[in-house]
Amino acid sequence: MRNIASIKERILEYLEYKGVTKYRFYLDSGIARGVLDKPTGLTEENIIRFIYYAKDVALNWLILGKGSMIKFESSAKDLELVSLEEYKLIIDELQKDNFNLKKDVSSKDKLLNVQEEMIYLLKDENKRLKAEKDISKQGYA
Repeated sequence: MRNIASIKERILEYLEYKGVTKYRFYLDSGIARGVLDKPTGLTEENIIRFIYYAKDVALNWLILGKGSMIKFESSAKDLELVSLEEYKLIIDELQKDNFNLKKDVSSKDKLLNVQEEMIYLLKDENKRLKAEKDISKQGYA
């Protein structure tokens, strides 16, 4: 599984290198505000938006963390080239990661709903027990 966090870290590194604030980046790229601060949200679409935004970023560096951050003119032998098939595999991995993250969020939402229901039931039980206690105190008074 590819580490999405490392791609986010490289995007943040690129923005810092270029002197661009997150706010300006969100406005110019069309990526939803806060995506870079959340553990999830870096979807295939957001990565593509970043690539369109940062036309000078080297894809090997962005996706794999290899080579120079910025594209430069050089001979092919100086660059570590990644084939289209490898990028397709990376995209497939990112899509699987995204699916799994969505599944995790869904299951955590369900768990949260169950926990909220339990809190509600426990509060009701607490009120009932307090009322019984008050009634029993009145019987002894």
